[in-house]
Amino acid sequence: VAARAGLTRASGMTLLDLLRRQQITPELADAALDLLDGWDLPQEGWDPGWERDILLFETRYQAFHERETRLLQGQRAWDHVRIPVDFRVEHLPGLSTEVKEKLQRHRPETLGQASRIPGITHAAVTLLHLLLERNRPA
Repeated sequence: VAARAGLTRASGMTLLDLLRRQQITPELADAALDLLDGWDLPQEGWDPGWERDILLFETRYQAFHERETRLLQGQRAWDHVRIPVDFRVEHLPGLSTEVKEKLQRHRPETLGQASRIPGITHAAVTLLHLLLERNRPA
């Protein structure tokens, strides 16, 4: 199946590794899944084509989903990182003028609040977090 998709099958490649590849069409996935005992046996409520599509979707987007989950957990942690009232953003390096103006105008109390200000990017909040850590008293 890997060869039909134009892939070199590395030793140790599992069926899931193969199915993650974008070169594997539904037809090639069917050929690979047919190698599993019982995959295409008729069962009530079992639609191999539907199950194949779900399997392809979940395996291909698993890494994306995990990354987004980690990102969301990190953003939730930002709700607990306080921005000192006297923290001055106007001279901070790396932040755009627009971001600095929005932070001065809204004066968020936490990084979580800052991340929810329209126009404040994830990168800007990450940089702000690094700058807060660097300026934290020892």
